[in-house]
Amino acid sequence: MKSKKIAMTIVLASLAAGLVNEAGAAIALDRTRAIFPGSEKSISLSITNDSTSMPYLAQGWIEDEHGKKNQRSSGGCSAAAAS
Repeated sequence: MKSKKIAMTIVLASLAAGLVNEAGAAIALDRTRAIFPGSEKSISLSITNDSTSMPYLAQGWIEDEHGKKNQRSSGGCSAAAAS
């Protein structure tokens, strides 16, 4: 009886482990937020690509506090291929 309970626990744990999603990212930024000082004309973010098999493309834009894209300054953000 005890061995049956242990076997059932192992089976259920194995099934539960299969439900866990792994979050893997090839592109990594050096930070999650960029604070843009009003006195500066530009800022830089470092982007690294940890994938050894394929390049990825990253794109950035500026949003206001409501999540609306700033059309006037969106031309200042450039896309970069991370390799």
